[in-house]
Amino acid sequence: MFTKKYDQASVEMRMAEHQLISVATEELERGEKDIGSWGRALMDAKGNREAAEGLYIKHRVESLKDELQAELLFQQQARLLAIREKEVQAEVERTEKASEYVVKYPDEAVEEIIRVFNVGRINDLMPLMNIDVKAVGEKYFYYIAGSEQQHESLKEAVLEYISTNGFNKPS
Repeated sequence: MFTKKYDQASVEMRMAEHQLISVATEELERGEKDIGSWGRALMDAKGNREAAEGLYIKHRVESLKDELQAELLFQQQARLLAIREKEVQAEVERTEKASEYVVKYPDEAVEEIIRVFNVGRINDLMPLMNIDVKAVGEKYFYYIAGSEQQHESLKEAVLEYISTNGFNKPS
């Protein structure tokens, strides 16, 4: 019967536009014009009110499409924000659990981080965790980049890293 192929997206777009045209036409019939679309139509029609009515529908449909697009974008951003909030909350919970683990089982925490980072020994963690060693007089102290806290042992610095970042590698 029909020889022309219709793809689903095109059909849906035409149907949606048809509904928007209906909305704009009903607004015009009720005398409830969108003032911005009406003003634009009058401007394009050079003040001719009869010609402006046809243009009103065109401009109002564009405006309704923009409103729908803005709403979709807002909803998408809200969904992404909700996902990000869940990710942050999960990260906070992982870090809190890591901090508790460090306090209760410091040796096991160091062993776990060595396994996670896939290194042979604790000293191999220094470049991966941005841990620096500095001599102060005859003593050596360990610092994590971005932290002013000094640690008397590498193990303490590694445990601070775990407490702050969990068992995650730096990104």
